[in-house]
Amino acid sequence: MADAAASPDTSNGVTEDGFAISTVVHDREDDDPNDVIVVNTPGQPAEEWHAHNDKSVAEDNPEYSADAPVIVVVFADALRAAFPDWEEDAPLALTAINESDASHYSFPAPRLRRIDSSPGDREREETDGVGSDESPPTASNEQETAAAPDTADDGAALASDEPPVTAADLSASMRALKERLEDGGMTVEIEPDGQALQAMKLGDTYRVRPGEIIEGDGALRAQLAPIVDEYEGD
Repeated sequence: MADAAASPDTSNGVTEDGFAISTVVHDREDDDPNDVIVVNTPGQPAEEWHAHNDKSVAEDNPEYSADAPVIVVVFADALRAAFPDWEEDAPLALTAINESDASHYSFPAPRLRRIDSSPGDREREETDGVGSDESPPTASNEQETAAAPDTADDGAALASDEPPVTAADLSASMRALKERLEDGGMTVEIEPDGQALQAMKLGDTYRVRPGEIIEGDGALRAQLAPIVDEYEGD
């Protein structure tokens, strides 16, 4: 995989090997791939497309044909955060990506495999469930839970809906950690019980609280750990 930032800012928006702009794809060589989105199809072969290290995409991927078309991709989460108003049928200019925090990469087309859903479809499927170990409840489960009263001493049903936890409800250290991570370009969500945060960037999600990374083994964990350790619980 090669960063394409040093390559010419060209795009013809043409489908290459079946990969149109906004196609969701995975890296065939990644055992646990994240969703990446096709944002640019330069129309140049791998042997002519160069990255920061001055190597061509073909040199970085010797097992693939040197004349394979180049496909430029961005991690799905980073793309949504950096370009929320992106029109999915329009190529993203490389200069615009370079000016954002969204890292982009170039692949020879045969290294990618298509995923059968659009970014919009996958975003809707992930709503209220990003970074969670559990699937969101179904409508029938929600109705069943709401209909089951808590039998207290007088048999009265207790309210099942709790107000959402906001930043104002967090401890001072948790709130400070949230602000620090957001300043660093991460998307941060408060977990329902307010006891942890979900921090997302480059397609990876980390569950954190002051002084501890609870879950998450992505590429940014080593950089995240000393930041989290700076904050102590109240």
